[in-house]
Amino acid sequence: MAIDLDLKVTRVFESNMLSTKPVVANKGGARSSKSYSLAQLFVLQLVTGTNFKMLITRKHLPSLRMTAMKTVIDLLQEYGLYEKKNHNMTDRTYRHGSNVLVFTSIDDPEKMKSAEWTHVWMEEANEFTYEDFMSLKLRMSAKRVDGQQNRMYLSYNPTDMYGWIPEKIETDENVDVIHSTYKDNGFLTPEYVKTLTDLEERDPEYYAVYTLGVYAKRTSTIYTRWSVVPTLMSEYTAEVFGVDFGFNNPMSLTRVRFSARGIALKQEVYQSGLTTGDLIQIMREIPDLKKQPVYCDSAEPDRIEELFRAGFNAFPADKDVENGIDYIKRRDIFITEDSPDIIKEIKAYKWQVDRAGNPTDKPLKFMDHAMDSMRYAVYTHGQKYGLRLFGEKKPSAPTAGRKRRERTSEFDNY
Repeated sequence: MAIDLDLKVTRVFESNMLSTKPVVANKGGARSSKSYSLAQLFVLQLVTGTNFKMLITRKHLPSLRMTAMKTVIDLLQEYGLYEKKNHNMTDRTYRHGSNVLVFTSIDDPEKMKSAEWTHVWMEEANEFTYEDFMSLKLRMSAKRVDGQQNRMYLSYNPTDMYGWIPEKIETDENVDVIHSTYKDNGFLTPEYVKTLTDLEERDPEYYAVYTLGVYAKRTSTIYTRWSVVPTLMSEYTAEVFGVDFGFNNPMSLTRVRFSARGIALKQEVYQSGLTTGDLIQIMREIPDLKKQPVYCDSAEPDRIEELFRAGFNAFPADKDVENGIDYIKRRDIFITEDSPDIIKEIKAYKWQVDRAGNPTDKPLKFMDHAMDSMRYAVYTHGQKYGLRLFGEKKPSAPTAGRKRRERTSEFDNY
């Protein structure tokens, strides 16, 4: 059956489709359409090719589920191509005719070693090591009936100018480097474009990386005591949530646990286009959330009231940025691997610099929604309950045992 797809594409899609080199490196700024274009390309190859064995991978599986995997499945549904019987959710495979598309991570080595591929896409490629790249490249040996060359695709922001990608990949004559910026994506809103262009005056480093899509020397990173862990710690003294409201910008809901080891974070929501009603529906599906305090952006009292009326223990957060950051910096931070946007933000979260390039005491307001929701929860609850949050004795929750409709003085005073 012939497939007729009316794809709305960018130059980035066309450049990837026309590339003839064995490795294609997509280096670009924020929202340059590189990942979306590759998702479109893999969908097109899936439904038009023959005997293709295709792999889409990220360093960690939970991150893959929430990004490239979701985008591809959404596109199949949007194009009217998705068939549930072809989608094995357990094995994370999707079949179309003689073709198979596999979603897995490099931390599933048995699945990686047991297959040969015609196409591989390494999403957020700078999360991987060079050894990971070479291991995948050696598996690019599946035979193609169309006589064409097998191909690897990488997509990434140019955040590490001394990493293996600029040193070993972009300098290779057998690699096609496709550079892209927001200008290549004609589907962005004027508001988001302005956010990117305004970085020229606010921070040269961010402007270079996220607006121009080129390397810049990283300076003044705010949080350094953080690591990625498989799951949240099971022993903790308190659990709370933080909300940074958004609509055009992502809505961020972060789960926070306190313990003697430090602060643990898990991404529950990070998505644009959500109303407060949408957020409430999602929050209702999260077990035990109604039992815990939820610290919200105090600049949005109406939305806090909506959460409260929906039965959540919603409170206005203390938004003292400087003291909040200082409080968090004293502790170790543990981020679950299924929190890709928290990880991405904390890597890039930095102090704003002045015109002379010197760091100020203010964080740069860009790509900081998870950082804000985390700070609301950690600092507000930490100020209230102090050092015992990091000890052995479990404090009582601020709303535990209260009737849901009772207001506390803390809530009344916002």
